[in-house]
Amino acid sequence: MKRFAMLVITVLLPICVFAGEISYNCLTKIVVDPRRISKDIPLDHNIDAFTAYKMYKENPNIIFVDVRTPEEYQVIGHIPWAYNIPVKIFTKEWNGKKFKKVKNPRFEKDFMKKFPDKNKTYIIYCRSGHRSRYAIKILKKLGYKNLYNMWEGFEGTKVPFKFAPSYGKRVLDGWRNKGLPWTYKQDSEHAYIEYSKIK
Repeated sequence: MKRFAMLVITVLLPICVFAGEISYNCLTKIVVDPRRISKDIPLDHNIDAFTAYKMYKENPNIIFVDVRTPEEYQVIGHIPWAYNIPVKIFTKEWNGKKFKKVKNPRFEKDFMKKFPDKNKTYIIYCRSGHRSRYAIKILKKLGYKNLYNMWEGFEGTKVPFKFAPSYGKRVLDGWRNKGLPWTYKQDSEHAYIEYSKIK
């Protein structure tokens, strides 16, 4: 991973400089983290945070769904207009490093109840793009057609370089790191109030 990242910087940065576009955006136009792109989702339906925001500005009827846990949605923050329907939830089981997550047994039921129209456009996101891919696979089987995976997620990815002061922290890409609108505020329409029915 380190060698790949260094290769990207060494090879692509001069291209960006030559093109007169010295920016993070220049690199992301050329390289997309392949680990967070799903083969089950059409390539043009794997979108970054800026593209997701642009789609929303052009069409506010697009529905954003945050599939992280209610704890993450509340404590870490979320996109102001996003609905929270967790595809996985925390358990009380400790594995030595963190609490275990399991599939939300109500995910399909609650999603279809909240959003019965399977032809609308949905942008699905999570922390860093893994759970959103998982959720989209489930939703496709339920018949939802216009699904977009925001592969960067809300928090982005961890810094891979051990020499960096921010090593291991999620400060690379992601909705929040790109300065797009987010909030801690919740309301009964967007929050996952069905959570109490599980616990």
